[in-house]
Amino acid sequence: MVPGRFLKADGHTSVFEVDVQAVLYSFRQACVGMVDHRTLLQGFWEWYWKEKRTRGYVPGNWKWSVL
Repeated sequence: MVPGRFLKADGHTSVFEVDVQAVLYSFRQACVGMVDHRTLLQGFWEWYWKEKRTRGYVPGNWKWSVL
């Protein structure tokens, strides 16, 4: 369990615990991944330049990826 703090809307904090392994397991079961924003951005730009070379244009937009 990983202890942490959560700021509630009323300004008070509540203590919570997260079983990280359980969360990661449930993500894998749902075929959902988690990545930090820098890795995501790097992957996007690699894809972007590959599409640009291959097709001559890019059929996507960075804003679509982050929404």
